[in-house]
Amino acid sequence: MTAPPTPADLLRIDGRASVQFAGGRALTLRVVSVSDRHAYDGWIWLTGYVIDRRGEATNW
Repeated sequence: MTAPPTPADLLRIDGRASVQFAGGRALTLRVVSVSDRHAYDGWIWLTGYVIDRRGEATNW
């Protein structure tokens, strides 16, 4: 098991996370917060924003 992400981490969210992020739907997320709210076993609730290829926040 790996440590949960922390604020300011960059995560690549792709098809390994969920089929909804497969292929061209993958994204890079800058983590703002990690909730202690209950989720499915092995999952976590994240708040963040999408980062584009230039490293800037987007309106995705």
